Amino acid sequence: MSANTAPAEKYRNNFLKEIEEQVEMGDWVKMCMQCGVCSGSCPTNFQSAWEHPPQELFMMIRAGKREEVLTSTSMWNCTSCYNCIVRCPRKLPITHIMHGIAEYAHRIGMAPKMQATRFFSGLFWKNCTNKTEVSLHLINGWGHVWPGSSYTAALAADDPLQHFDAAEVLWAFFKSKRRQADGLRSE
Repeated sequence: MSANTAPAEKYRNNFLKEIEEQVEMGDWVKMCMQCGVCSGSCPTNFQSAWEHPPQELFMMIRAGKREEVLTSTSMWNCTSCYNCIVRCPRKLPITHIMHGIAEYAHRIGMAPKMQATRFFSGLFWKNCTNKTEVSLHLINGWGHVWPGSSYTAALAADDPLQHFDAAEVLWAFFKSKRRQADGLRSE
């Protein structure tokens, strides 16, 4: 190593490279311009459990703060609403990156042990691999409208969605599939 490159070596960021290689769409982290639109768009931004908004996590990655990022609970709070992606001026896949960081932290054993979303996610996927039945209800042309919401209540009386409540269908499904798992009561 020459005398000219020695000072630069201490600033080399191996954590950013690690994220780029190990996290789904992690190579986009360096494209964040720190505008904060993602945090302002996030429904969980003002919750007490929100340690670091996405742009702050991305800056911490670029700053090489590996342990602080991977042990954070912030990425586990993502609700997958996609507001951040829709509003990001650079169209960064923020939701995918947040889930990717969470999955990577879990995979290497650095995820917070008692984080509720992590626990629920693990239980959900474990149950999905245990011969769980999945039912698809597709309503063409309605995008993200939740049948049974106040929006669908304003529909014409002859509209089929006027008399369909998706929440009731989901609750009926889950009630019919009750089971005990990992010592938890299903009631």
